[in-house]
Amino acid sequence: TGGGVRPLEILERVLEDGLAENRGGARVEYIRAAAALWDHLGASATAHLTNCIQLASDGVESSDKASARAALDLLRITAETCWPRTHAHMSVYLQVILRAHLEHDPACQAEAIAVLLPLRSAHPASFDAAAAPAFHIPKVRALLERLRVEEPCL
Repeated sequence: TGGGVRPLEILERVLEDGLAENRGGARVEYIRAAAALWDHLGASATAHLTNCIQLASDGVESSDKASARAALDLLRITAETCWPRTHAHMSVYLQVILRAHLEHDPACQAEAIAVLLPLRSAHPASFDAAAAPAFHIPKVRALLERLRVEEPCL
């Protein structure tokens, strides 16, 4: 291409700056930008999956509900475009999504379920193995049982 900046380079910079950002209001914009770029780039952005998951994790850990929702959207987009690689990161996906489900409001919980259902459908064995250590937590067990009931038939 001409001398311009490539979308993958922009994603890399957004992730670096987003991970360095400490202010929740600013971080949500980085998360949204990363989600939009990933949605545009699709599987070609897979090399940046670990940093995307980390940025989403930071968003969920904040008390900012907008950051948590944006983080779940980023996880949904990365999961949908990287199915072959998501199983390698399943335990991290589950930790972040379950944290969002347990610590945030019902709207965020519904978004967490919307991300978990396709992950479980795509990789049931690795999903169940990654979820097993948290199964003793009553809210997690109830959620996982709910997922098994709601799982779409393929």
